[in-house]
Amino acid sequence: MDTILYGKIYTMDRENPYVEAVGIKDGKIAYAGSREGIDAEKSSRVIDCKEGAAFPGFIDTHVHAVPSGPFMKGVDVSGAKDIDQLIGMMKEYAASVPEGRWVFATKFQDKNIAEKRFPTREEMDRVSASHPVMLYHNDTHPFAFNTAGIEIMKLDPAIDGIETDSCGEPTGFVTDPAFMEVADNLIELFTDEELLEGYHSIDEYAVSGGITTVYTKDYYKILRLFRDHRDEFKTEIKPMLRTRNCSDSDNLGKLMNDEELRGMTCVCAFADGAFDGYTGSVVEPYEGYPDRFGMLFQSAEELYRYFEGPHREGMQLSCHAIGDNGIEIALKVYERLLENYPRKDHRHRIEHFEMPKRSSIAKAAELGCSLGMQPLLIEVCEGMDMEGYRCFIGDRVERCSPYRSILDAGILVGGGSDFSVTAMDPLRSAMICLQHPVESERISLYEALELFTVNAAKIGFLEDRKGMLKVGMDADVAIFDANPFAAPVPDIADIKVMKTISRGEIVYER
Repeated sequence: MDTILYGKIYTMDRENPYVEAVGIKDGKIAYAGSREGIDAEKSSRVIDCKEGAAFPGFIDTHVHAVPSGPFMKGVDVSGAKDIDQLIGMMKEYAASVPEGRWVFATKFQDKNIAEKRFPTREEMDRVSASHPVMLYHNDTHPFAFNTAGIEIMKLDPAIDGIETDSCGEPTGFVTDPAFMEVADNLIELFTDEELLEGYHSIDEYAVSGGITTVYTKDYYKILRLFRDHRDEFKTEIKPMLRTRNCSDSDNLGKLMNDEELRGMTCVCAFADGAFDGYTGSVVEPYEGYPDRFGMLFQSAEELYRYFEGPHREGMQLSCHAIGDNGIEIALKVYERLLENYPRKDHRHRIEHFEMPKRSSIAKAAELGCSLGMQPLLIEVCEGMDMEGYRCFIGDRVERCSPYRSILDAGILVGGGSDFSVTAMDPLRSAMICLQHPVESERISLYEALELFTVNAAKIGFLEDRKGMLKVGMDADVAIFDANPFAAPVPDIADIKVMKTISRGEIVYER
């Protein structure tokens, strides 16, 4: 054996959930069983978990490597209490950035500052006259730019979602659906070297949290770049193709002609936006706005036509849908595809599935859909007191993130972060699942950990080699300084990763 691991080892295999020892050989699990069944003297390395515990390497099923990677160098403005403080934080950070380079400010939430709004173009100009400046909302959909940023991004006032003043000039505020236009243009701001450097930052961050596999949702150019440099990364990347909209045939066409990537990639599209920008598509209007129902990025027919080719080719699909109407649209498209071109075990995904109707949960189960969900949205967006979204959707917030109902319906759920919307932190995510503000929607710790292990592997057809500590599987292991099953629930998030093993190699040590 190359490595033998002793201690409290949770395999996440329900048929053999707990072992005392694991042996690793050539990057694979070669033994999982009793301590007496393996000879430590025949191993070059022995690791004792002591009072801690080991689990399969965690899997994050939803990350945006771009722009999240490059933005990790930006300034976190989540602590700003008002616009003056916000501008001051960005201005202080800008002083450390070379002139002419972008100043990125992240994790902004307008609902958390006194003015309850984004800064104006003039206020953004106070940050710097010698830097382009971009303020990024925490849910990643709305942005604000200063004048220099507007000029570089070439914001077209004719595009829906680019706010204009009385003279028809961009104010610097951008929201859905123009968010896609901005995201597309953002890619061109970064060189390949900067994009790779950004993912290396995510890579290091991931393994420090026990994560060994990352599903990254990005454009073809990014997926190809990461594929070509995959041997440099500590995590394994599972690609998901993101496109600007359903008319973006360029990205999809390039993927379909790339035999290697096509065989491993999930094809993604957006149904709706997000609650914070009033763009999540809802059946009943937003609180205080009787004529506001959110938006759809494209019609159901456009979604169907976009997904039709990849579905017929046997590829997995993924649709971002947050509001109850957006979710219904996604399900109707999947239902039509499956009626016209039946497939077994397709595992088509819906991302977020944040505010479903009960009937939508039943329909997702009936269709065999899988869900990519992010438990930390409960804490970061919805609020542990449920007040985070109440100003947008009122009492409907109590329908958000219904994990117990979804699992009871037999639906496969893979856990993720939507990084950088929330942290890549599976243990904190698990804790939040146990503390769901709607008590009837809480799930067990074991079920919560399954979201980031066996379920997260299965959602991407990786269950033959990831998600469990079982003979023949990839030797991906996360070792912690304490056992979450023995810890009080509020303390689970404080448990630290001591070592992360990816494909048999130690890639992180505290």
